[in-house]
Amino acid sequence: MNERLEPLRMTRLASASPEQVFRALTDENLVPRWFGPNHINVVHVDLDVRIGGGCRWEMLAPDGTLLVLVGKFEIVEPPHRLVWTNAWEHEPHLVSRIDINLWPDSAGTLIKVVHENLPEAHAEEAIPGWEDTLDRLAAVAREVTGLRNPD
Repeated sequence: MNERLEPLRMTRLASASPEQVFRALTDENLVPRWFGPNHINVVHVDLDVRIGGGCRWEMLAPDGTLLVLVGKFEIVEPPHRLVWTNAWEHEPHLVSRIDINLWPDSAGTLIKVVHENLPEAHAEEAIPGWEDTLDRLAAVAREVTGLRNPD
């Protein structure tokens, strides 16, 4: 069944600047530290961060299965917005869309995620996956150096 759910909406406050969070979102060396649920090991990331550029995340499940997500960047507006399509390589017909907005806040950056067109079959794993992902993204962004950091 290919039912689609209402968009999944999540927020997280990161004690880091929008520039730091955007760098964590788009730096291939940082992405493996935060991307995906806690039980998944990201082994390779390829990001061509420009409108129309491709994105690919290769991950190992606990049982050793290789999982590959692929997509294309639709909107790239540093340091405030990043939008891309997302599909499992083995299910290319089930394309969802991830829209991340970064809003300055007195305590850092409010990260707002909207995951649209999420297939019902993936919903159960998406919510805890995003919870893990956003917690780690906020922590990794705080460690990004060389950019403005709210104190």
